[in-house]
Amino acid sequence: MKYKIEITNQAKADLRGIYEYTAFELLAPGNAAAQIRRLE
Repeated sequence: MKYKIEITNQAKADLRGIYEYTAFELLAPGNAAAQIRRLE
């Protein structure tokens, strides 16, 4: 069974926010990138 996944603009903005918070506020850019890869 195949599924089509569509990422909305809001979801993209949320992912960017997660990345920016983790990378810049928590000072963990490597962790931020890994989290985004897992979420995507």
